[in-house]
Amino acid sequence: MSNDDGKLSACSYGFKTSEDSLFVMNIMISTSMVLSILDALGYF
Repeated sequence: MSNDDGKLSACSYGFKTSEDSLFVMNIMISTSMVLSILDALGYF
């Protein structure tokens, strides 16, 4: 799972406000960090 794919899919939705884009971006970044931590701990 690459971060670039997430950004492209998010942009394709065409958010109406910059706040929505920032909100989704924060969620994707948080998810990526959580997955990275779990991966480092050997859960996956």
